Amino acid sequence: MKIEKIEDISKKFPKRLVLFSRRVYSGTLYDIVDVYLSENKDKKLIWFETDNPSEKILEELKERELDVSRVYFVDLISKASGREREEEKNESKFSINNPDDMVDISMTLSDLFDDESVSLAIINTINGLLAFNSIENIKKFIRFLSKIAYSTNTTILICYYPEEYPKELEEALKICCDAYIKESEGKELEIVGD
Repeated sequence: MKIEKIEDISKKFPKRLVLFSRRVYSGTLYDIVDVYLSENKDKKLIWFETDNPSEKILEELKERELDVSRVYFVDLISKASGREREEEKNESKFSINNPDDMVDISMTLSDLFDDESVSLAIINTINGLLAFNSIENIKKFIRFLSKIAYSTNTTILICYYPEEYPKELEEALKICCDAYIKESEGKELEIVGD
């Protein structure tokens, strides 16, 4: 089913784990965030960035005039790269010490999910986690996220670039998720299997 316009993902898929097969260099994810923040003035979101430093994402969100004060950033790579500066730390930015430590990642995210004002979390992208962790560990992690999504009333959008890994991995990821959204060449969104 094609999505005619971007809707609030947290209302369309409440308490669900959603796999989002997205195009490289697409701005659709920012559009999803824009709609969510616009329609939920009292809500926050978690942005778990695995491919870029959180400062880059923060800058891009500010350029789009989005309210970054309502975003918790979890940064997978800055601290481990040795390039995180002390002045970059703040109460809404969390850095992972070791990107291949799934316990550290899980505990950091778990603490943020305790905030009842969060109803959308974005993992951008699962590919970044796969660069540091085994496929088996990622599949376990996603299964835990399913329970977290349901018990905290949070929609978790897991972004994935399908071109980087074999098709079998995408199929394995779909099994763990409640819904699957695919972005086409023309940046149209489609709910697959709905």
